[in-house]
Amino acid sequence: MSDDHTRPGSDDPIDPIIARIIRHKANRMIGRAGLQPQDREDLEHDLVVRVLEQRERFAPARGTWAAFVWRVVERAGDNVLRARGRTKRAPRPAKPEPESASAPDRAEQAARTADLARALGTLPDDLRATVEHVLVHGVA
Repeated sequence: MSDDHTRPGSDDPIDPIIARIIRHKANRMIGRAGLQPQDREDLEHDLVVRVLEQRERFAPARGTWAAFVWRVVERAGDNVLRARGRTKRAPRPAKPEPESASAPDRAEQAARTADLARALGTLPDDLRATVEHVLVHGVA
């Protein structure tokens, strides 16, 4: 890193200060969203990769390299936690209907499915896409 900490070093943008920022975020993520201590090294690696991917977006006029990295790492880590949380809360797939289900139950289910399809068909495209997304993926 340069002496004034306003831009990344050309040889090694991940100097000890930047490494400490990344390590700190990875440590704070452990224990959340199912992350275990053995995930720490992978988290640190993913955060380093994200910093390197975003390196070209750094503007020295807007702040220091360390502040830029801190913001990138915070956002990337929070995105990982959000994604893992959605995965954890994803609804379980519905149990398949047993073959022994009575004919009226199947007929009733078919009628409900047809009603739902008709109702979806009356919605505007953008609202229909949202409802279909919620039906398939649930609400996060």
